Amino acid sequence: MKYVLPYDRLILCRDIEEGELFYISTKTLDETTRLLFVRTCAWTGHVIAIIEPKLICKIDTIPVVQTDHPIVPLEGHGLGIRNKPYMEHWIQSMLLQPLFQKECDLVVQRANLITACGAAACDGQHAANEECCSVVGGNPPIRLLRCTVTSNIAGIKGVDFQSTKFTKLFLTEEAMKVDARITLTYTVLRQKVNDVLREYRDANISWTIVGWFDPGFDPGVDPGFDPGSAPGSETAKDPTFHIVSILPSRQLENTEKFSTIQQPPIPHENLVFAQLPTRHGVGAIVHRPLPQAEERPAAHEENAE
Repeated sequence: MKYVLPYDRLILCRDIEEGELFYISTKTLDETTRLLFVRTCAWTGHVIAIIEPKLICKIDTIPVVQTDHPIVPLEGHGLGIRNKPYMEHWIQSMLLQPLFQKECDLVVQRANLITACGAAACDGQHAANEECCSVVGGNPPIRLLRCTVTSNIAGIKGVDFQSTKFTKLFLTEEAMKVDARITLTYTVLRQKVNDVLREYRDANISWTIVGWFDPGFDPGVDPGFDPGSAPGSETAKDPTFHIVSILPSRQLENTEKFSTIQQPPIPHENLVFAQLPTRHGVGAIVHRPLPQAEERPAAHEENAE
């Protein structure tokens, strides 16, 4: 028998002490609005407190809880957080698994700029034209850094990632605004990202990587396949990682972030002074003037002595 749970939002969470996954469920939009009462909080990857949770059911062994109270964002808490690095033998369970690893190394590649959702609650982790899980609408799109991340300690390689909080480590507020008139140089962007990461490495600052992953086994092609009745028929595959937060153990304040590069028009008088081609009208181009030939005295003047 398969239990069907009607819901408006199903929020995947991780217990910070035991390190296990669980869901928070809401049935209606009103319940969701009450749950996410603090609408300016970037909930994705945030530490929260749940007041009087009630166990409703389980989905694939993962508990589902509900609460009648808003969740509370926690800052500067002293709660212990248990690491949950990626372990290859976990994929044999064929269940969702948490990923939480402190003191990580970090390599960022394929850095690019995209247009994403500007809602605070979703941390910009989806496209601007996709439906947002946030209960706050009307947020303008923003420009975010999208890249692939690799960490040997966390056990991830080439995982796609985008985040407003992560982008703010590398871009200025002005560079994150969507403005078609601004020209952005991607070569400079990638160099700037590498420079900022080097500053964090030089300061011996590590990274905390949070997320979850799907199992790395395919249960087979038979729709009636039962993993318990046909052991060994699974097909191994790479797990799918979902990274929701990457933040440094402490943030550097004086890093030189990537800013907008806007090329202003060069004044006409500067073009003439520099002897560059310039246009004075339709089809009229003045080219760089040729150097003047040195004046020499006439032949009869040279022999005038």
